[in-house]
Amino acid sequence: MLYVIHANGICHTFVTLFYLSADIACRYKTQAGFVPPKSDIAMTPASFIKFWRERIVTLIVSQLVQGATPHKVALSIALGFSLGVFPVLGTTTTLCVIAAVRLRLNQPVIQLVNWLVYPLQLAWLLIFVRLGEWIMRAPCISFSLPELIQKFHESPVKFFQEFGAAQLQGVVAWLFLAPFLTTLTYSVLMPPLKRLASFKTPVPGSRSID
Repeated sequence: MLYVIHANGICHTFVTLFYLSADIACRYKTQAGFVPPKSDIAMTPASFIKFWRERIVTLIVSQLVQGATPHKVALSIALGFSLGVFPVLGTTTTLCVIAAVRLRLNQPVIQLVNWLVYPLQLAWLLIFVRLGEWIMRAPCISFSLPELIQKFHESPVKFFQEFGAAQLQGVVAWLFLAPFLTTLTYSVLMPPLKRLASFKTPVPGSRSID
């Protein structure tokens, strides 16, 4: 019972943030001419929490039971979160694969978090670009998120040619903020994950994955 309580406690801290950002991203994509699936439109906070418990909690618990350490799970989530909001569309999956392989992290966890924060990537894209312009003392580039999404889906090559400067400025801002975002997420997750791991029942033959 305590095992489930601690697992739910980890996940509920992110539910509101992800749900609100998903709503924002849905609006942007609708403005860009993309109609979201009916399942996304009909998703309520209650159904989202149910999905979170059944998919995310289950995955985290299973990885800990199989021998993954709280450190690896927390780092996988933290990097999946920070890399998932990298302000260059179409690159986050590759970045997460590289990070997981190089650091020997949990691939299912980091990719799941990357998928979940896709709405945040859209919601924060303009913020990263404007902050990057301020850091680089660059002139303000006029664009809208619906326009960016539409052009990216129409032609990724033309998209990068037209908005390459804006993406670069967003990357500069991300490089400043990503270490703090990763450290904060990791620090928040480690205590509950350690408590969660202390309640697990080891699987016969399993060993700790450092």
